[in-house]
Amino acid sequence: MAASFGCRASKGLTLLESLYFRPIISVQAAAEMTHLTYRNANRLVEQFPKAGLLKETTGRRRHRRFRYASYLALFLDAEEVGR
Repeated sequence: MAASFGCRASKGLTLLESLYFRPIISVQAAAEMTHLTYRNANRLVEQFPKAGLLKETTGRRRHRRFRYASYLALFLDAEEVGR
């Protein structure tokens, strides 16, 4: 992961660790977790779906929500995972 994030790697690791406590986030929440500006947090969050770590759930351009799907799947029944 660190190589694909470049100079954002340390903040990316901070965000990844935070996702275990809050697996559904917005860009604003990511900014608060990482102490980045909204703009820089948005750039960081955009890297996570590319790395297969987050999935955007709203389908909107503004007020997007992202979920750490692979982590949340650990808590679902096998039947619910396919949904």
